[in-house]
Amino acid sequence: MKAYIFVFRFYNYDANRPNIGGTQTYVTELSELLYSQGYDVHILDEKKGKCKSPKFGKFKHFTVEEFYYGYNLNNAFHKFYKNHTDNKTLFIIGDDEQDIYPKKIKNLISIQHGIGWDSVRNGGKKSLPIIFPLYKLGRCISKLRKFIRGANYVCVDYNYFNWLRTLYDIPKDRILCVIPNFSSGKLSLLDIEEKLNSLKDLKSANIVFARRLQWYRGPIMWANVIKKLSKEYPSLRFTIAGEGACENEVHHILNDVKNVTYTKFNAEDSIQFHSPFDIAVVPTIFSEGTSLSACEAMASGCVPVVSHVGGLTNIILDHFNGRLFYPQEEYLYKTMQEVIEMDINEFKKVAKRAYETATSTFSRDTWAEKWITMINLVMSSK
Repeated sequence: MKAYIFVFRFYNYDANRPNIGGTQTYVTELSELLYSQGYDVHILDEKKGKCKSPKFGKFKHFTVEEFYYGYNLNNAFHKFYKNHTDNKTLFIIGDDEQDIYPKKIKNLISIQHGIGWDSVRNGGKKSLPIIFPLYKLGRCISKLRKFIRGANYVCVDYNYFNWLRTLYDIPKDRILCVIPNFSSGKLSLLDIEEKLNSLKDLKSANIVFARRLQWYRGPIMWANVIKKLSKEYPSLRFTIAGEGACENEVHHILNDVKNVTYTKFNAEDSIQFHSPFDIAVVPTIFSEGTSLSACEAMASGCVPVVSHVGGLTNIILDHFNGRLFYPQEEYLYKTMQEVIEMDINEFKKVAKRAYETATSTFSRDTWAEKWITMINLVMSSK
């Protein structure tokens, strides 16, 4: 049996390592799962033209190959499908943001990582009032067109399917499944309790932002809030872990803030990386599923402070296992003040409930069971 997974930018630009991002981590874990089920797994890293070749394309249980598609990814995909399909081959579109419009292919699963058209103007840039709503309407029509043409879908949160049901009668022969993101947490409850017992004062809390530094992930908003919080609570410690287009701007904003550390980490080390922190901030502005970053932070005993965007509301109940805020700077600042001023025992209860949520409802075992069921349904329906 073979499985082909199409994904955009699995490798970074220099092609010397995989990108650090939710989609890339998700595809890697899915590849390992497929291997455990007897599949020969090939990740097809999509590229318009020739660029630097990967320095390591062969992983332990799967391979990564460059997939050159010229100027029309949709045509290239269907040509590849025609040449490689048989009754034992599974095709997966790793992220349905790609310009692939499948034509009722039964042995295909498309992964929807969260509604991406809940966007706001890039960095607040001005445009004619009618232009941006038309752009968003076009994105909606494109998504609906993809679904109608026919793929089986896995979505990481319930928002996409709820939106779809308001516009379209879903055919009975279509296989749809919500499989949220997961935590691969290895820390025990005893580990978490020991960590929480050592926390004495939230005004000296250790706070982390572990995300790609893209503007829609909220790093600029968070940097501005750090600047305010560091003046009000000078003993707080902040860590920014990630890279991306906003890196220089973040450094510029925080140039005179001394209690900020910049670092990076490997996705497979996420639990270990998050374990020293008390609070994890996920200030997404738009386009979010059930955040892998939030799940891993929760499994590490952090209290998550997240915007109520996309699938984050499928993970967090405000004041129960984390805090939710409207994705604007003043609301994030106010929510952080409330968390820092919390009763320490109540904070620890929230952190413990966050851990229990991540390691039960959002465990990797639960994720794997749902995926195996989905794969078997799709492959037996052909």
